[in-house]
Amino acid sequence: MNDPEQYHIHIRGQVQGVGFRPLVFQMAQKQGWTGWISNGKDGVHLEMDGDRKTIAERIRLIRDHLPDYARILDMDIRRIHGSPSSDFTIRKSEDGAPSDLVLTPDRGLCPSCRSEIRDPDNRRAGYAFTTCLQCGPRYSITHRLPYDRERTTMSAFPICPTCHAEYEDVKDRRYFSQTNSCPACAIPMTWEDGQTHQRISDARSVVDLAADALGSGQILAVKGLGGYLLLADARNPEAIQTLRQRKHRPDKPFALMYPDLAMLGGDIALHPEIRELLTSPEAPIVLCPIGAQNRSGIPLEDIAPGLDQIGVMLPNTPLFALILEAFPHPVVATSANLSGSPILYQEAEARQGLAGIADHFIHHDREILVPQDDSVIRWTGPASAPIVIRRSRGYAPAYIHQSFPGWQGSALALGAHMKGALAIQHKGLTHISQYLGNLESFEAEESFKHVTRHLLSILEVQPDVILTDDHPGYFTSRFGASLANTTDTPLRTYGHHLAHFAAVLAEHDLLRDPEPTLGVIWDGTGYGDDGTMWGGEFFLRYGRTYHRLAYLKPFPLILGDKMAREPRLSALSITAEIADATPLVDTLFSEKVIRFYRTLLREDDPMMSSSAGRLFDGVAALLGLAGTQTHEGQAALRLETMATRASHTGAYPWQTGTEGALDWTGLIHQIVADCQAGRAPAEIAAAFHGSLAQKIGQIARAAGVRRIALSGGVWQNALLNRMVERQLGGDFNLLRHRQLSPNDENIPLGQLALHWQSQEGDYRTQKNEVSHVFAHQI
Repeated sequence: MNDPEQYHIHIRGQVQGVGFRPLVFQMAQKQGWTGWISNGKDGVHLEMDGDRKTIAERIRLIRDHLPDYARILDMDIRRIHGSPSSDFTIRKSEDGAPSDLVLTPDRGLCPSCRSEIRDPDNRRAGYAFTTCLQCGPRYSITHRLPYDRERTTMSAFPICPTCHAEYEDVKDRRYFSQTNSCPACAIPMTWEDGQTHQRISDARSVVDLAADALGSGQILAVKGLGGYLLLADARNPEAIQTLRQRKHRPDKPFALMYPDLAMLGGDIALHPEIRELLTSPEAPIVLCPIGAQNRSGIPLEDIAPGLDQIGVMLPNTPLFALILEAFPHPVVATSANLSGSPILYQEAEARQGLAGIADHFIHHDREILVPQDDSVIRWTGPASAPIVIRRSRGYAPAYIHQSFPGWQGSALALGAHMKGALAIQHKGLTHISQYLGNLESFEAEESFKHVTRHLLSILEVQPDVILTDDHPGYFTSRFGASLANTTDTPLRTYGHHLAHFAAVLAEHDLLRDPEPTLGVIWDGTGYGDDGTMWGGEFFLRYGRTYHRLAYLKPFPLILGDKMAREPRLSALSITAEIADATPLVDTLFSEKVIRFYRTLLREDDPMMSSSAGRLFDGVAALLGLAGTQTHEGQAALRLETMATRASHTGAYPWQTGTEGALDWTGLIHQIVADCQAGRAPAEIAAAFHGSLAQKIGQIARAAGVRRIALSGGVWQNALLNRMVERQLGGDFNLLRHRQLSPNDENIPLGQLALHWQSQEGDYRTQKNEVSHVFAHQI
């Protein structure tokens, strides 16, 4: 008699912390399967008795009924020989294999848990740390793999008998929930007075005190999933201005947290796509157009000065939901940090760093291992895909895609300098960290190092190679060089703008596709191969070759980073050859200052830049929208906002070639003339955007391509995206980022992509002295 068949199934992907084991166990109980399932550091392992056909049917059934947040990337199925099982069990997790799975992000409060905390008859009524299989912290509390309570910061809280019974009950929605707790085995929470430091630990009192403080115009620092958030009454102009003064944040827009969709619908138009984003488990901040009614009475100019959009979110933890139930109004909800520093996430550092900013604190004892800001998604309209502005809590570090088939090695990619992020390639999986801020302070650098160490540790990775940007002055370049030196690991550097291009190709699985593609890579600045700072690039890729086909004509970069903070310097630089612009530009400076800057323009051999971002800044300054800016992107965002108010859009005639340096002087000359003639700023701003979209089409047609890839920080501009889509979408396949932001957060993925390609051929740069085309052979 033949032995009964048995099969072992190894499942890789986002399969831990999502209810995968309970789902399969419940199926097995219902269908009468025998075998076992277990977590491992390399995914989920499943053994079942049955012939090949039966096993295939069961796997198909599992795939068809996956938990909402589970993602299977691949399965390895092999026949084994062993003793048949008499039942089906969940075995204790194994930790012998190397780490090899997608880390599950933190999840926002689910509808079921929200209902429980609001139900006076439920034993979790008013409990601020209610979670289940579908929601709660995951990545931020995980010490090591596989994902089980004893390997998370929840191990500090013994589970009570009632919660343990839920954990063991196959019919309960908290069956095998690793974050389960209740008031009987509660995570301690504390109110701290910012002045007296008096502490109160009664949970109901904490929520009541929070509501009273918000109602009296005070500012709270509340510990959330990824760190502390500062809350203030969004209806109170004095409270908002106090927060701005204390945070030294005079103009940067604040995000708002609303108690529920019903109240939010009184202030914005809740399109289905917006509603879906807000109620998703990722629970991001969504940037939306401001509605016409403003029923809540929020002072929009105090919240988002000069803009026609606001960032909104719903409570993503039970604690925030309880606070906004007690105080049923919108609140400002902004990351608790000092200007230029990362979000604060530990109690001691929050108490010290927020002294003088927060009037009171709400702490809790569930430790956060890695800081995370709220993710930000920009809604661009019902016919356009949303734009990821900041990829963090709820999305990171999962990257549900396999962009590099066959790559089984390990690599650490450290990205760029602004919009810091890192990526790890390991055993065929790509892990991309949360947004880690602009790396311009010691605290930001230390946070970047901490997250790097944490991810390398939890994934048990010793990289075969370390990848950085070509720019030697970036913190990430120095950090990468130091790591490479101390660990004797090879170091490779890659071009900033090629990394942008490669990242969007990687997201679309086109790295091996030979079809010619035009890459329009527009951002602030990045290190160029010719010794200048690039930022307005048109690359042509065919096969494994990248050409710098065209670029915006370089202009002087005045005083380096100061130019990014003062758009009026960009206006001065781009009008240097336009005599008619002198009176207009001079109004942006004092007489003494303008003489000094004009002297700088006459210096020999200035640093030159082709930056599209600075071009936007310069036009914004010419229109009087921002001579200086207090936060990154302020001028460009005001220019876009102004353009959306135009009654119609057009374009300036802009005659240039389609290769080499694209001379935009004629375009700026027309803008200056229109400014002096008194044309409406909205019409000028709209025509400027239209001119750029039109130029992309001209170059794409001249290059003979049918596919255009868009990347770089400029492509966070929703209006420009819509114009390109409207003008070119019918003739070209437009490639945008899907899971990642177009800004520098995608650079680590691009570095991995370029390195993966370089393993199949030499990476070198050649310069053709006649056409000034740069060819990068991968």
